[in-house]
Amino acid sequence: MEDSISFANNYENFLKLMELKGYETRRQSGEAYLKPMGEKQFIRLTDISGYYTKEAIESQIEKGIRHEAKRSGNRTPRIIGCRKNYRKYIPPTSYQKAFLAKMYRTGQFKRKPYSQMWRYKEEAAKFEKLQSQYLYLCRHNIRSAEELEKRKKDLDSRMDDLDEARHQIYKRRYPHKSALALLNIIEENETRASYYKQGSLFYAPNYEKWKEAAEILVQRGYTIKQVSEMKEAYQRELASVARAKRELKKEETLIGGILSGRSRVQVMEIAVPGINALHKAQENTKETDSIRKAISAGKGGDAENTGSIRAEMPAHDEKQKQPEQAR
Repeated sequence: MEDSISFANNYENFLKLMELKGYETRRQSGEAYLKPMGEKQFIRLTDISGYYTKEAIESQIEKGIRHEAKRSGNRTPRIIGCRKNYRKYIPPTSYQKAFLAKMYRTGQFKRKPYSQMWRYKEEAAKFEKLQSQYLYLCRHNIRSAEELEKRKKDLDSRMDDLDEARHQIYKRRYPHKSALALLNIIEENETRASYYKQGSLFYAPNYEKWKEAAEILVQRGYTIKQVSEMKEAYQRELASVARAKRELKKEETLIGGILSGRSRVQVMEIAVPGINALHKAQENTKETDSIRKAISAGKGGDAENTGSIRAEMPAHDEKQKQPEQAR
């Protein structure tokens, strides 16, 4: 930490140097917190030492004075794990609960009403989906399912063209793959190498990596500026292709939702006549039951009536076969 103070230009630069050393920083209520690597909790700088307040650090940076602390024989930097004891949550007592309950009953404290949005969540999602589908159809002036299928085929062909364009970009970038990898190493270690040049021996390994990658890049006939411009150009091309593919995928999902909804409607239309046939079958069974009752009631009647009923029996048999076929 003292090393970072000695090489920092201001307080913000000091925090950035601590981040480069592996610490996580956080600001809260005007104070800085650090979290060492591998720890779960942040530590306030003032809890570590009284020399690490914001005013003290700024004064040391301005005067260029480095705090002299007693060190052991081993001067290699190391991360010290610290633990801070936080106050344990204490639940309210029975008297406090009774007091709060009375305040709520008398209206001194107002309860916030519960949100009822969960009731309309599904309906709102359905409405948004249908609205997006309707606006898409209006935007592209699609009037029939055939036009929608044609639009889907057009999207498939455009998606294939984008895949081919991306493949060509990768093909053009492949010969420069090693140079781009060296550029990544240079960019990762450039800031830390600059601190080594200013005199911080802590970043010596990063400086060696940066120097080696830069030398290899020059030996292969590239310059850092040339490779960085090449990298930005390829990134722009790939980003434009990816953006276009995302837009096409959104359209494909919209079209798929419209077509799936249309297929469900067709299934319902086909299923409705089957229901009507079942109703007719039930009516036929009722008619057969009434005829059977008439036959049983006519056993004690005249012979003519029984003869007429028997004459009507073939028609009754035909009606009885119809519901069986419907079933």
